[in-house]
Amino acid sequence: MKEKELRLALVCYGGVSLVLYMHGVIKEILKLARASKAYHSTVNPEHRQARNFITLNGPDERELDTEQVYLALLQRIGRKLDLRVIIDSVAGASAGGISGIILARALAHDLSIDHLRGMWFEEADVLRLLAPKQRARPWNKWLLYPILWILFRLRILGLVTDREIRRKLSTFLRSRWFEPPFDGDRFLALLFDGMGAMRRASVKTSSLLPPGHALDLSVTVTDVFGYPRRLEVNTPTVIHEREQSLIWSFRFCRWSDGTSVSDLDDSNLPGLALAARATSSFPGMFPPTQLGDVDRLLKQRQSIWSHRARFLAANFREYARAGIDPAKTSFLDGSIVNDKPFSAAIKAVYDRAAFREVDRRIV
Repeated sequence: MKEKELRLALVCYGGVSLVLYMHGVIKEILKLARASKAYHSTVNPEHRQARNFITLNGPDERELDTEQVYLALLQRIGRKLDLRVIIDSVAGASAGGISGIILARALAHDLSIDHLRGMWFEEADVLRLLAPKQRARPWNKWLLYPILWILFRLRILGLVTDREIRRKLSTFLRSRWFEPPFDGDRFLALLFDGMGAMRRASVKTSSLLPPGHALDLSVTVTDVFGYPRRLEVNTPTVIHEREQSLIWSFRFCRWSDGTSVSDLDDSNLPGLALAARATSSFPGMFPPTQLGDVDRLLKQRQSIWSHRARFLAANFREYARAGIDPAKTSFLDGSIVNDKPFSAAIKAVYDRAAFREVDRRIV
């Protein structure tokens, strides 16, 4: 039977609360990848067509729903075409950067993300993220109360009819002005704990990528100060400028013998959390972040970052050439300079080898 691979390169845009919507999207992509993995867990065509997802996948404690739908689709296509679905590149910015990191980590090591829905709804609440020193007390800016009452009463603020939303909006608007209201350290800890709680629910599968395949993750970040670089032009011969757009890269590669090299496992969890915090550091809402922020968090948790040197070497080569210490710079939202990192997603798969017919799609 003819074999074919559907290879997807995903580009996840920024957009503040879009992270909630995008969580549902990446969850379905993850379920599609699990269905494809289960479908190809046996080489017997009759077993593929006759068995359901649970039988093919084996015992799994995760919540299952649309995996069976995707498996049924692959079984129907499989009557004429042996199709395998592979995600081999993920690029994201801001809220999309967080979603891309979570998806790439789950794909590389077959991890569960079911708990993250509750985390976004409960722990990422506006009032929970407000920094204690920024948060408004009952009588802070009390002159705003009548103004807010008029705005709510006249429906000038749109569909703000829910009492809880009114209370949160009032607290937020009366909080300290001219300083970022949200607690960057708390958000970093939230991301660190949320991604750390992604656990493998099945001992049968170590990765959703087939042997011999790699997964590239690219996350856009904005450097507040930038690093100097030389550009060779015509007149003058060389000009000097500062580059503020950064792309932090992470890679997972599973070799044909079953072994793997990963920037997406627990040993690099601090780097992933820092990337998620940096790419979503929305100006005016969160303060800029630095490498020292994750160092303080690890000291509080009595944890280590074994991949620190590798992370710095991979993502700060230009800083090393310019003699700049990355620990002394600050990072902001990746969407400021690069909100739609298509080039990063395409570059990651440009030279990717294929051993059978491939249909590539950028989503």
